[in-house]
Amino acid sequence: MYGNLKKLRELLGLTQKEFADSLSVKLTTYNGYETGAREPKSDFLIATAKKYGVTIDYLMGYSNNPHLTSEGKNNFIISNTETEHIKKYRTLDKYGKEMVCSALDIEFKRCQEQKNNETIDSDKSNVIYLPDPIQSASAGYGQLADDDTADMIAIQANPITSKAHYIMRVSGKSMEPKFFDGQRVLVRNQPTVELGEIGIFLINGERFIKVYRGDHVESLNPDYTDHQFEEYSKCLGKVLGVLKDEWIVKE
Repeated sequence: MYGNLKKLRELLGLTQKEFADSLSVKLTTYNGYETGAREPKSDFLIATAKKYGVTIDYLMGYSNNPHLTSEGKNNFIISNTETEHIKKYRTLDKYGKEMVCSALDIEFKRCQEQKNNETIDSDKSNVIYLPDPIQSASAGYGQLADDDTADMIAIQANPITSKAHYIMRVSGKSMEPKFFDGQRVLVRNQPTVELGEIGIFLINGERFIKVYRGDHVESLNPDYTDHQFEEYSKCLGKVLGVLKDEWIVKE
C-alpha cells in the first residue's frame, strides 16, 4: 500500500536514514512504513506531503501521480538541491533576483526550443538551438542592457558550440584585432572568469565584452579606455570564441 514511499525516496536520491532524518522519524520506524510492517501515522503522511510537495493520495498508493491532488491541483517534488537554490534566491536583492530570472528565462527558452525541434527531423540530431539576443555587447563605450529579446538560431553541435548557452553580437572596435564589430560570439553562462579571460560584463547597466583584470575590465584596442567595476557590476559569462558562419544551419 505504501510502496510509493520508496519511489519518492529513490526519486529524491536519499537513503532510508536520510529520508527518515529529514522527517524527524527513527530509521526503524520509517523502515517499517516503507516495508509495510507498520502503518504510517497521519502526521507523518502530512509532514511528508508538505515537505516534498506530493499528495497524500500518492503516498497511500491511491494514485500513481505524485503531483495530482483530488482537486486536480499540481504539486511538485522539490529536491534538497532545489531547496538550497530557493533559499539563496530569497536572500538576493532586487537586482540579483532580476539577474537570476533573466538567465533562467534565456535557458528556459533555449531548452524549450531545443526540445521542440528534437523530433522534427531525425537528420538534425547534430543541431542545437541557441538564443541570439537582439541587443549586443559593447566593444567600445557601452551598450545599454535593457532588452533580453532573443531569436533562436540553429547551430551545428561541436566541442565549442555545445558548451555555449547563447550568442552575443559585438558592437564596436575596442576588442580588435580578436573580435570585430558585428561579429557574433558564443557565450557560456558563469558568474566569474579567470584573470586574462574574455567575458561579458554588466557595468552601470551597460553590457561589455572585455578582458577581466580583477578590479577592472580591459580593451584589447589601446585606443579605448578600461572600465572599473562598480558596486553592482557583474560577470554574465565567458566568451568561448567567434560563431563561424559555417556552423549556422540554414533552415
